[in-house]
Amino acid sequence: RELAPVASPTKLRVLISLEREPGRTSEILSAGPGSFVDELLTRAGAIKLFDDAAGPFPKVGLEAVLGRDPDLIIELATEKNPERDQRLLSDWQAYPMLRAVSAGRLEVISGTHTVVPGPRLMELYADLRRALDRAGTVP
Repeated sequence: RELAPVASPTKLRVLISLEREPGRTSEILSAGPGSFVDELLTRAGAIKLFDDAAGPFPKVGLEAVLGRDPDLIIELATEKNPERDQRLLSDWQAYPMLRAVSAGRLEVISGTHTVVPGPRLMELYADLRRALDRAGTVP
């Protein structure tokens, strides 16, 4: 029940970045089809930026991200570290041409529940739903 799909999808195109090191936007581990993050985003009503990737966790380059221009960027990190989280968000400020950046739609979700599926999967789903709610819908 807690993982029920949303009634009205946001239609936001979302880039998920998993365990990226601050300062490294050239190679991003993202969520693709068949990953647990893919399933959660689909249920939450979002569109994955790399829905057409060949595998569940594709490595994508910055050029691919710039070309697809996400509406929302969500960084997932296992370790709670506010300083690192701020640096992750600051990295994206170098790309104001991205919709997500110009609209201020940048999020970090951190904690051990973010990258390994398990009993806390519903917690990640709730975090993703909150991030999508804060971002709103595509104008």
